[in-house]
Amino acid sequence: MSRSARSRSIGPLAWVIGLVLVVGGLVALFSLKPGSFLAKEWPLGIRASEVRTYAAWLDRRPVEVAGTIPDVYLFGGSKGRDSCLFQERAPGWRTRWFSTNGYADSVRMRPLTDGPGYRVKFKKKALYNGQRNVLLIPATVQDMRAKYMEVLASKLGLLTPEITFVHLASCGEEHAVYRKEERVDMAFLKRFGLENASLVEQGLDPTRPDRQFVEVKGDSAERVQLRGTVERAMAEVAAGRTDALAQLVDEDAAIAWLIMAWMDGRDLRREGLVLAHQWNTGKMIPIYQAPRKTVPMGSADKDPLAYNLLTPLLARRGFRARFDARLDALKAEAPELRAKFEALDKAWLPVLADAVSLPFAQTATRQIQFELFDIRLTKADAAAHYDRPLFAGPGHGALLAGVPVPAAPKPQVEQGEAVEDIAKRYKLSIQADTIYFPRGKYEIEEDLVLPDGYSVVFLQGARLFVAPDVSVVCQGDLHVRGTLRNPVFIRPMSEQEPYGTIALAGKGTERCEIAGLLISGGRGATIQGVRYEGMLSLHGAVRTRIRSSVVENAKEATAVRIDGGGVELDNVRFEDGAGTMLHIANAQGTVRNSSFSGAGEGTTIVSSRIAVLACSYTGMQVGLRADAASEVLIKGARSERNVNALVAEGLSILHVADNTFLRNQLVLRARTGSSGNGARVMLYTNEYVGNENDREVDGGSKVEQRDAIDGATLTAFGLEAPPVVKVPTRGRGRSRRSQ
Repeated sequence: MSRSARSRSIGPLAWVIGLVLVVGGLVALFSLKPGSFLAKEWPLGIRASEVRTYAAWLDRRPVEVAGTIPDVYLFGGSKGRDSCLFQERAPGWRTRWFSTNGYADSVRMRPLTDGPGYRVKFKKKALYNGQRNVLLIPATVQDMRAKYMEVLASKLGLLTPEITFVHLASCGEEHAVYRKEERVDMAFLKRFGLENASLVEQGLDPTRPDRQFVEVKGDSAERVQLRGTVERAMAEVAAGRTDALAQLVDEDAAIAWLIMAWMDGRDLRREGLVLAHQWNTGKMIPIYQAPRKTVPMGSADKDPLAYNLLTPLLARRGFRARFDARLDALKAEAPELRAKFEALDKAWLPVLADAVSLPFAQTATRQIQFELFDIRLTKADAAAHYDRPLFAGPGHGALLAGVPVPAAPKPQVEQGEAVEDIAKRYKLSIQADTIYFPRGKYEIEEDLVLPDGYSVVFLQGARLFVAPDVSVVCQGDLHVRGTLRNPVFIRPMSEQEPYGTIALAGKGTERCEIAGLLISGGRGATIQGVRYEGMLSLHGAVRTRIRSSVVENAKEATAVRIDGGGVELDNVRFEDGAGTMLHIANAQGTVRNSSFSGAGEGTTIVSSRIAVLACSYTGMQVGLRADAASEVLIKGARSERNVNALVAEGLSILHVADNTFLRNQLVLRARTGSSGNGARVMLYTNEYVGNENDREVDGGSKVEQRDAIDGATLTAFGLEAPPVVKVPTRGRGRSRRSQ
């Protein structure tokens, strides 16, 4: 049998048929298979990212919205009884290999004890997106409500865990989409900059004896002290007085939390409260977590509640007025919120459609939005929702017998003998309620805690030499009355062994006036359970003024830390610090005519409104950083040879006007911070010379170019707006500066 040796050509029809078969097969494959099909481990070196790219081209399923591609969390085997994640049935922790986009490391994880899902714990030195603990729970379409609530809570300025949706894969098998939620714990507080805080939980169900008292996540001394303080406030509430409660709770955060708890339809008696207690300010900040379960409107609106830290505040006239005003402002923003929620639908509903049908998901989310906007937000009885009977649970009095409750505060604390002992030891002068450190040398060899109720004054020529790890704490007004010609010195006894801190521990009424201070050689300390980060730590003062002073050679994280109240710095020189030279938190005011030079960060501003005027930043890693919803004006500054001249993140607003930027590696970095939110920057007329890069702005941030700073902005920072001067148009010249 013979075969022809003549070659046979392939015609156009054969090519067309081949392409149709191949492309049609791929379209059918990617259109009919669920999205979870993409996350499996592929052979022959085929990467999952390549498969997802082809799916984006070839998936022809008819959908009304275009979704995002969720992260795939790939878990390896463990050395336990069950090697694959989805076969795991035994309780307890397992070590598994975890990988996703840009991250790969071993993690600890275990099944949840109160339902399906997993808890994942990352290493302290290998955090995932700044997070230590996350929960992975099988997602349903109702979890879109939780995503809506996260966005709304962030808009209201509340601390709230991040929620997103991911796919889980293990041993070549993938389960449906999971809801990933950050766990609220001490690592969560640290991510938001609340290192000097404790978690507090309080139940609202008066029928639960096991939730009679607040639970404090801290050491035994903290639990005893804080429980007693809360019980004193609850006793005042029972007597019809709320002043003690108002002093204990951050009222703005409380208003936002109460609005959210009304909007999300939670069962108050079931969910309870989670708060962060800041030891340096004594304030409680409620943390918002989306509820696991919602109840129909009216079904539990009048159920009694236990005495608690939030709902009794609505009995205060001023608090109630601010609550109503905040709710009205939210109503006015309803169209903007609807648009945000619709954007979330477009991003995530196709992802959730792997678990439920897309039409069903769309119908469910429309119903959720209808309830939020057309029922709850338009109701006039949001505050009435919390108007319920309050009482202590059964057996409360018997259980209270073991809790030391502090007495009602007195106007002044008697400390006569202790003050006399201190005065005798250091040869101080006491006049009425003031302790004076006259000119002379003082060697502080053990912690010196000056009593509450007394002002402390350092006079010209006073020289403090502080032993290693020893600190000085003032609990009343603090005055330093030196001059640059005749200053007050604070130094370590040994240059190689830093002391702790010089601190003011205020309660919101004290004043701090510092002039002519030369301070160096401290590193911060923890005293009586309270962390003082700075070499000079000023907490809880109603007003802090520092002028004509020199701060140098701080040994660790922070040179000067100011937390709370009004702030005014003028002609202060910061030098030779490796960490942050000036950290301002929860305050408002000005920093003028001051200079910063060293290897660390010049000025860090957190949750504050600060005007930085005519300052200089030289040779630093970061000149000025604005974070945590701060509003900062930097005007007339000179920034030279810094790695980053300006950094804005975390919902901060930065105004940049009339500054000079010389030979910086990067002038402006606007980015999404650890809280997951970007920043907004307004650039006015500035001068740029020899910088390597002018700006880096990520997708979550926004930069606007404007001509001139307006008077309203200056007034908002407490500055005088320039007078309006009419200039003749004829013959007028105008210089030009770089934009």
